[in-house]
Amino acid sequence: MLKSRVSSGGNCRHILRNFTRVFKKRPLALVLIFLPIGVLFVNIIGKPIEYNHDTHKRPFIPDGTTLPPSSYHAGLNRDSANSSAAELSNLSLAGTNETEAKSSENTTSEITRIFNIIKPDWKLNATAAENFRSALETISDPSKLFLASKNSVELNKTLKYSGERASLNISLEIHNRFPEECPFKKSSFRRCSIVASSGILLGSNCGRSIDSSDFVLRFNLAGVRNYSEDVGDKTNFITCNPSILKIRYGSLSDNNETLRFKEDLTTEYGNATVYVPAFTHRFCTKLAFRAQDALKENASVVFGHPRYFQSVQKFWRKRGVDAMYLSSGAVLLSGIFHFCQEVHLYGYWPFSEDFDGNPVQYHYFDADAIMQSEIKIKNKYHNMPSEFQQIVQLHNAGILQLHVGKCSP
Repeated sequence: MLKSRVSSGGNCRHILRNFTRVFKKRPLALVLIFLPIGVLFVNIIGKPIEYNHDTHKRPFIPDGTTLPPSSYHAGLNRDSANSSAAELSNLSLAGTNETEAKSSENTTSEITRIFNIIKPDWKLNATAAENFRSALETISDPSKLFLASKNSVELNKTLKYSGERASLNISLEIHNRFPEECPFKKSSFRRCSIVASSGILLGSNCGRSIDSSDFVLRFNLAGVRNYSEDVGDKTNFITCNPSILKIRYGSLSDNNETLRFKEDLTTEYGNATVYVPAFTHRFCTKLAFRAQDALKENASVVFGHPRYFQSVQKFWRKRGVDAMYLSSGAVLLSGIFHFCQEVHLYGYWPFSEDFDGNPVQYHYFDADAIMQSEIKIKNKYHNMPSEFQQIVQLHNAGILQLHVGKCSP
């Protein structure tokens, strides 16, 4: 027995000496051998968390909160909400070309299944909503970091961009562009409407429902003047992606474009707060500051804090949203939970067809698609089906209400 052990030890030392000799002579060969093993290991440990099909628990729900199984419409054969991940992964995104949109012969039936997954009789679950709100607050304090403010950004320090490896020195001139603190406090509003821009809103008759909220948030300068019956016209908070400033308003590089931008925003949104993500990439900063200068006499222009972007990104990535970047909708929605007691989401439908198989344009206000050049890029960097899956589960848990059909008159 002792002889066997000694022999085994000698063999190990012999193998180790040979390994060292080969590594010194041919290091590249060893790299080529072990690199695929390392990649396989990373893929295994980096696999998104799977859902627990037995208990209906979802990874984004805080401990102690359990989702109910899907309810059933009378006369409909309804699948369990647990199948939503597989169903959504096969759906076509809005904005893809006709061939891509029709890549699956069963797209319409799959969307019908998604419709059957969404719980029809929604009721606020205040406990689940508060638990979810608390989970979000553990990663970052929205009252401090939702917006860049003098309270959250230090003077004469550097601020790191969230979308690239670069930083900005915060001079006094830049610091003075920030409010003293975030103007919104926890549970400031009883009911909030978050209005996304999908063409699913056309013909929805949701305008009155949207405007009945205490606070209405809209995205990326979505027009309201000609669509008020479906989308309402009340606006308290409007986001503006810097790419829109570049494409639609010529980067605000001359007086004519700046004046047109100012008139459009004043006419559409009055004195609503304008939110610009100024610190995702360096090119965004100059455009955001130009927008603020253009509107200084008419509206408050605020900037998202890059640390909040990063924190929320990590939060949702841990819960299965595997994308290079979260959509602006997911980032803002995460913050709004802190400020609103009851959240209602309209116009969030990232697919190319509705429940009846009718085509859905990318934006309700943009039939000729001003932003079509941005759509494929957006679909490349965001995982909209995955985000939608999470939204459906939040809806079914009573944490927010997702409105995807017609609203009551």
